[in-house]
Amino acid sequence: GGKLKQTFQNLIRNGSFESYRPGGWENHNTTWGTDMDIITDSNTAKFDSKYLMVQDNSASLAKGMRYRIPMPDRVKGENITISVWVRSATGASTASIGYSYAASSTNAVKAKNIPLTTTWQNFTWTFPDIVSNITPIIIYLYYS
Repeated sequence: GGKLKQTFQNLIRNGSFESYRPGGWENHNTTWGTDMDIITDSNTAKFDSKYLMVQDNSASLAKGMRYRIPMPDRVKGENITISVWVRSATGASTASIGYSYAASSTNAVKAKNIPLTTTWQNFTWTFPDIVSNITPIIIYLYYS
């Protein structure tokens, strides 16, 4: 088998968080139901009726989620673009999106800050060619 070549390929399953605790996502310095949860509120959600809520009350830990992309061989030598809709419930603040190639990483090795307001905003980031000797690709979403 060869590599799948197509213009768009969604690598993250259930990226809209419409199903509770979507598969593939892992907690990152958070606990489900305490400082992170899937909230059902169609008046607040950007799409459909649910959204991911992260409460970061720590000055020393970046709280959020991470996603290990399954079968990373299919994207080696390619660019990956991450697109995420984000907002803050409380006003101006910052979130971050990042990635790592190391299974032992506890944080992203490269990250970009996302300036937040109370309005939903789309943020995209294309990161460079995926090197051929990586095993995992881990995407991080933080509230910082």
